[in-house]
Amino acid sequence: MKLKTSVSLVLCIIAESFGETESIPYQKLHRIPIEKVPERTLVTGMLTTHGNASSNGYVHLLDELPGNWTHHGRGRITISDAYSRAGAKSVRWDWKAGDVIRIKDAGIISRVRVGFTGFNAKSEEVAPFALYVFNDQDLPPNTPLELYFKRYTDDPKGENEMRLTKMRYFMNFTGTWYKMGGVALKAQAEVFGQGNHVKVIEKMPDDLKEPALDEIIIRAPAEVDSGTFYFDRLITLAEIPDQEVMDARGKTDYLDLGFTSDGKLIDNRAWPFDLGVEADLATIGFTDAPIDPLKFNQADTGYYGYVARKPSLAKNLTEEQKSYVRQLKDSFFAAPKALDPSEASYAVIEKQAREILSRDCIQLPGGKYKFRETINFGGDRIYFAGDRCTARKHIYNFPEFEQRNDLFDLDVKTLFLRYGDWLARCPESKPVNDLFKAYLDWFRYQVCAPQLATLGGSDSAITGHFAKYGGSWLVKEAPKMIAVLRNKKNPEDSAYAAYIGEIIVWMSKIQSYTFAVDPLPGIGREWSADTTYYGLFYEPDDAKFFQMLKASQEAFTRTFSISEINRRGMIKPDYTFFHHGHCSYWGGNFYVHLQKAAQFAHTPLEFSLTIRRNLAWYVPRYCFGAYNFPATVKGGQESTNNTLRFKHWAKELLAGGKGHAMAEGVGKPSRFSIDRFPRRDVFEYLYEMDWEEIPSAKKFMAGVLGMTERQPSEVRKSLLEEYPKLKTIDPQPDVHLSLNWSGATSYSTGMTRVQVGSYNDMDPTPSRPHGRWSWPRGYGCLYLLENDRVGSRPPLGADYEGYSWSKVPGVTMPAVTDEEYLKHHVTDGEPKGKHGVELNSRGGPGNGSLTFNETEEAFGKYGNFSFETRKSENLHIWKDLFAIDGVSGKKSYHFFEDKVVCLGSGYHADSNRSMETILFQETLDPILWTAKNPGRWNPDRQRLVLNGRTYDSGFSGWHYLDFASYLISPYGHAWVIPGGQPGKLKIEWKERETLFNYRIGINGVTPGKRMTKGVGVIAWLDHGPSRKISGHHYFVLLNSDGKSPKALETSARQAMDEPGYRVLRHDSVAHALVFEETGQDPLYSYIFHEEGKKTDLPYVQSVNKRLNLMFRKNSLDHITLSVCDPQVDIESNSSSDEYERSRNREIRIRFAPELNLELKKAVSGLPQTNPSLGARIENNSLIFTTKNAVTDTFKLRIGKKS
Repeated sequence: MKLKTSVSLVLCIIAESFGETESIPYQKLHRIPIEKVPERTLVTGMLTTHGNASSNGYVHLLDELPGNWTHHGRGRITISDAYSRAGAKSVRWDWKAGDVIRIKDAGIISRVRVGFTGFNAKSEEVAPFALYVFNDQDLPPNTPLELYFKRYTDDPKGENEMRLTKMRYFMNFTGTWYKMGGVALKAQAEVFGQGNHVKVIEKMPDDLKEPALDEIIIRAPAEVDSGTFYFDRLITLAEIPDQEVMDARGKTDYLDLGFTSDGKLIDNRAWPFDLGVEADLATIGFTDAPIDPLKFNQADTGYYGYVARKPSLAKNLTEEQKSYVRQLKDSFFAAPKALDPSEASYAVIEKQAREILSRDCIQLPGGKYKFRETINFGGDRIYFAGDRCTARKHIYNFPEFEQRNDLFDLDVKTLFLRYGDWLARCPESKPVNDLFKAYLDWFRYQVCAPQLATLGGSDSAITGHFAKYGGSWLVKEAPKMIAVLRNKKNPEDSAYAAYIGEIIVWMSKIQSYTFAVDPLPGIGREWSADTTYYGLFYEPDDAKFFQMLKASQEAFTRTFSISEINRRGMIKPDYTFFHHGHCSYWGGNFYVHLQKAAQFAHTPLEFSLTIRRNLAWYVPRYCFGAYNFPATVKGGQESTNNTLRFKHWAKELLAGGKGHAMAEGVGKPSRFSIDRFPRRDVFEYLYEMDWEEIPSAKKFMAGVLGMTERQPSEVRKSLLEEYPKLKTIDPQPDVHLSLNWSGATSYSTGMTRVQVGSYNDMDPTPSRPHGRWSWPRGYGCLYLLENDRVGSRPPLGADYEGYSWSKVPGVTMPAVTDEEYLKHHVTDGEPKGKHGVELNSRGGPGNGSLTFNETEEAFGKYGNFSFETRKSENLHIWKDLFAIDGVSGKKSYHFFEDKVVCLGSGYHADSNRSMETILFQETLDPILWTAKNPGRWNPDRQRLVLNGRTYDSGFSGWHYLDFASYLISPYGHAWVIPGGQPGKLKIEWKERETLFNYRIGINGVTPGKRMTKGVGVIAWLDHGPSRKISGHHYFVLLNSDGKSPKALETSARQAMDEPGYRVLRHDSVAHALVFEETGQDPLYSYIFHEEGKKTDLPYVQSVNKRLNLMFRKNSLDHITLSVCDPQVDIESNSSSDEYERSRNREIRIRFAPELNLELKKAVSGLPQTNPSLGARIENNSLIFTTKNAVTDTFKLRIGKKS
């Protein structure tokens, strides 16, 4: 029947047979004794991953025969205490061929049309309920169990209908609980060829009556005479998700839920009541037949592609290969030194094991132990008293203190590791052996049977999606357990050892990961890198193991290849790192990948020279820039989360507690160590490279040595003694990096790091979705950090308590109050603004940076950055919330030694609000103040200096910009504002209240939001009404060498009079200046905002594109010229050879007519991916071809025409 989309959808009608259903908040459910939990419970108040609100749901214990279950046929349904998946009993079905169970009014089944699993699921491929089935008898292969229900379709044109839906499962398993429903089936079933599916059908088989609305029909196998199944733990929806309701319930604003009030899916980022996220397949299977490559669809197959034909096994391994395999396995599977039974810790472990056996287990005839039937696995977020759970699935719902005390002692992973560790330390203890084996039996029964491709609970926190994020939880701990069991040399223990290996092979998806076919480079491995490498070791056959190692190395070769294709992950042509289509925001990605590179080094499977060169370019990008900038300038998830956690651990350390590594050394001068920068294993991987063959590895070492420049002499001395090759290198303390695929740049000098970010044509959203609080960062932010380690601490003074989110350092935009700014967020249950924070995808072409004269042998020391915002590119919320029809303006930053020169022009908005440029914002929390590097800045108190006068807390003031001014912030850097500008300098030092929204808590992934207060200083330039076109000019004088307050003030006064540079042009056409430091050749820095306009600048007359230039002329009339077109410019024409890649474009730079030019050398910015530049001189113009937004460098001889 056809139903219009406007049909009113209401809450499920409770079946009369149930009477009134009791409602229990999720947070209380696990505290109620299981015998007091109603048979059918309405569970409320549950949160999804990342803290979004879930829909309320019904949970059926099935310890009693439900009144709405009816049986039709020759068999019968009863209650049994033989097996349980919830409570202590289950529904037993003794069926005959073709028998049917009908479950009426099960919950909201038919009227939900959205995909429960979010990313790839189509509505017709998802069953809107979950029901667990147990089979204890072998059946003929592929014996089907069929379920039928009606389902509302999702027609984008608005015409929807209720369709008959069939779901089929092959019962190729025994001895474990298996979940039916709640997940997408069809696409994955095609991959593995198992036949499980959900599909729309036209009519019921054998004239069966169709299911009513919200009714489930279960049909027994028709081709088998009889059998017995058990059912338990039925979960259904109790309401249709509504956006406003979900917003009001949510614990955090991490992502939009994405549903309309009638249940229509708005976006693919979140889903309602989580019933599992893994494909239901009957067997894991791994086909030896290849998949047709024409069917390849990245959206259907996630990150890993379809499986391929396994390469044929070599008849015999070479002696070198045999030795390699033996060495790997012998070192991997090693039993640790056991405790002596006389040791106190041995007795403690034995006592704990006996207590658990007594409390949780029963002893069977013959002496073995078994966990009680009332101890079940709550793998679908719902868990009852007595259940074991997965903490990752539940922690969003509880305060952190409760997580630690309650959840982790029930976590199936924690218990597995704990009991396995006890076995490794006490291998001869009988109670320890009894407990571990009983737990493995329970784990197989409740959680994981490796012959299935999903958990009994389909819990992605153990595998599946989290095989990437957390799937390595067992892979590196299991070897000691396996080694101990194997050493016992009896069939039972060997079988348990084999079972552990099977869990890992299944959990890591090692077959599909290792043999994934993806002909394109750059496929991401994320956190799965550990799993997909160490998971190989559990293959017992040496020849197959080597085959898999080789395939794994080939897969990582694709991972480490340059990924030129649009937003595809991993290493981009500028050697930054993409993940989820954006710049990387997780350090673990970097480290785990480099570990894999090192593990293949100096082996028969060493990576090629090309791959090693890629990595040697990639590592410095990451360490000197890309680690921080997603969090700092892109509003990534660590942006405020890191501050939250850092402050907690720093406070604990300062109080004499244990603390955490991220707060190590707080309150003391930063002490350089390669254990933190970049990390010893990463350092040694590049150190051991052949620097003649891979000079960029040597360049990285020069940057690392530069980090010791401001350290005590013994730091560098000890480093040189431990790594003597470093003695041949000159340290390089100044490093500028262009990160144009991400619209960012990083500049490290001495003890300071500067990071700049904006939106651009590759990253049009100004911040990651969970950084929505900081969307103004996309408008050209500039943050200062302590340059003390690879993962720098939060930007100076960037706290979450009292931080004004609308006042972002470096940004120029119309004034917005904090109250207005929060309008588009959830505050006190109010809905978000209409358009959230998404930017138009057309935004930012040409925004980006140039690095001057970087080579394979040396970093570039200087650079510049160009930014332009246009009204056509602006956020919708400018108009919706602030009544502003967009903002336009141009900005540039120029980096040279201890200065960042900041220019702006043409800023305008159709509003009377003041146009503001934020100089800095520093919150003055005592912990963050203590955490600054006292080796760089250590005054006796917090203070601000303005033109020689000192101010402290409570200061508020302003003055005109007629005369030059300097300002020293509490955290010890100086801002100098040349005179003769319109507008005012304003400063406010006061307490502020703001909303803090976080995704990650201190101890775990616990989201939340709350109002906070804090004291801070904000300094900004007020340019007057936004209707009046305005500009700005100031520079930051970086205190990167540890000047005292007095010395810094002296430097600021001198710089105010003698800045060391001249502005040559500052308008809508170009921002150009020249640095003229005594004893150095002049360095010219040009930003051309408009093409084809004659500029009359020294040497360069015009350009044919928006470009960044930087050049230096020496006394011999040689010019070193670096040029960057920062636009990545992805080809969208599918018929083009460059489709989805950066377009080739011709650059023309016209020099002054009186000059005579000779091209001596042309070097592509990234020769491994870019074509030949084809550089030449024609008509007094330098002409060349470039792409990928890299910086190309030229050597010219220049003179005047005679």
